Amino acid sequence: MSIRAAERTLPDSYYALVKRFPLMHIRDDEDLAAAQGVLDRLLQEDLDEGGPRRTWMH
Repeated sequence: MSIRAAERTLPDSYYALVKRFPLMHIRDDEDLAAAQGVLDRLLQEDLDEGGPRRTWMH
């Protein structure tokens, strides 16, 4: 018997963030500082469940 994960459709805003910020290895303090800067900026944005809210949708 196989168990299948529930299929979930992610919003387009999620894929926009994936394209904007592809996964990378954090190899040193400089990479870590850059990653923290990205997180800090994202935390200041108005995000929906997948990424930035589009102001024209409000």
